[in-house]
Amino acid sequence: MDIIRTLLARFTSLFRRRTLDADLDEELRAHIDLATAENLKRGMSPEAARTQALRAFGGLTQARESYRVQRGMPFFAQLARDLHFALRQLRKSPGFALTAILTLALAIGAVTSVFSVVNGVLLKPFSFRDPSRLIVLRETEDEIRAHAPNLPVNYRHYLRLKHDAHSIEDATIFQQTGFSVSPTGDRPRIVGAVAASPNFFHVLGVQPILGRDFVPSDAVKGATSIVILSYEGWQTLFQGNPAAIGQTLRIGGQPATVVGVLPPGLRFPSIAMASNIASGPPRETLLFVPLAPTDFDLSRDNGNFNYSVIARLKPSFTLAQASAELQTLQRAYTASAHLPIHLGISLTSLASDVTSNISGALWLMFAAVGGVLLIACVNLANLQLARGVSSERETAVRAALGASKIRLIMNRFAESLLLAVAGGTALAFTGVRLLLTLVPANVPRLNEVQVSFPVLLFAAGLSIAAALSFGILPALRSLRVPPQAALQANSTRAANSREGQRTRSLLVATQIACTVVLLIVTSLVLRSFSHHTPKPWLRLESRHPRLG
Repeated sequence: MDIIRTLLARFTSLFRRRTLDADLDEELRAHIDLATAENLKRGMSPEAARTQALRAFGGLTQARESYRVQRGMPFFAQLARDLHFALRQLRKSPGFALTAILTLALAIGAVTSVFSVVNGVLLKPFSFRDPSRLIVLRETEDEIRAHAPNLPVNYRHYLRLKHDAHSIEDATIFQQTGFSVSPTGDRPRIVGAVAASPNFFHVLGVQPILGRDFVPSDAVKGATSIVILSYEGWQTLFQGNPAAIGQTLRIGGQPATVVGVLPPGLRFPSIAMASNIASGPPRETLLFVPLAPTDFDLSRDNGNFNYSVIARLKPSFTLAQASAELQTLQRAYTASAHLPIHLGISLTSLASDVTSNISGALWLMFAAVGGVLLIACVNLANLQLARGVSSERETAVRAALGASKIRLIMNRFAESLLLAVAGGTALAFTGVRLLLTLVPANVPRLNEVQVSFPVLLFAAGLSIAAALSFGILPALRSLRVPPQAALQANSTRAANSREGQRTRSLLVATQIACTVVLLIVTSLVLRSFSHHTPKPWLRLESRHPRLG
């Protein structure tokens, strides 16, 4: 606690410098006055008494500086002074400053924008309980595996696997669709919906914040039609009114009673029924209704592959173990039921299943914009080297006056840091909104992409890394010039030195190499995204007449 209290006091002192300096001056004045008064009592003249008091106390300036070091954070205070000096230097070169800021704004803004998509689509975990234990089940059929690697799930097979499998804690069956919905009966709109078994939210580990969950009696034939709203659906259809529970919605022209509202931030992803069924443009799921199986679902064993299934693994089982067990159950059932087809199983984790078709393209895009940032840093490093020639005399004077190498590097680094931060924060928000309009509409979880705290933290770290990459080389280069040579040489000699030419040649070669790599990666990105443009919906029955 004492350490925390000390650090907090040191931090707050950075913002109370004038008040604390005034208090210190008052304290020093009182101390000198007391010592002067004591000397007067000894018979000294007023002038001699004060001189003796000052001599006995020591240097006032040194005392002030020592106190400032003890009360504050010297590193941050010195960094603030370096940044203030760097700002004054950049104001003298507005052309360079504007060019550097725009270059970094485009480069860092592009990297930050793509990272926001990568974070929202690939890295951000689902808002479910233990999402790593959620898996997607699909069936396979040996006879058509060549053109249909996997199939949606048969309802009877789902019930059997759920009952017999020991590796599965629970499983839910559902269909994703779209409904026309209207709170008042007029002006209906098409929204995304999920029709699911009553244990759907139990498998996902989600509890409504208003109302209740599904119960088994909701999914029997003849039960009253009910609906659970997502948080966005509640806000859209009822403007967040808590009295929405018990209200009636017209869904597909039929009345349904609202019984629950889900937590904010929970978004159910779009899951393809099978790899050979193209997903249409994803709609955000606003409605959840209970799925009541038909007599056809419960009686048909060959065909009727119309559903998606999500299961939750038991903690002691892995995906490979579950796959082996379910595969054995499928093979055994094919033999015992004397089916004319040979069934198998296909399991994937929920996260990889949702993003498997787009993850490679996104990582390639991230690599491409990273190459753009690297080229920008090389360009700015070259400009900084040229500017460093004119400041070698100043660096030499500082070194001659006793400045350490760390202080000289920090002084040069502050200018690069100022440029990187100014450029890195310029297009963070605008770049994300612009990129969302360019990314294909069928990219999963696109509605979850936003400028969040991790994205801002990434942008800040990237700005610092960029400042190091294009600022540290010119700073080190300036230290290698001896102070005597820097004071004697003119700018033309320094600029045309053999070492300076060699450094610039290395930077140009690096830039050319990065450009070639960038062109290759960009072509791969374009080719990858061309395979993920929205396509028409395909009916599985057209591939296999027995299915459905």
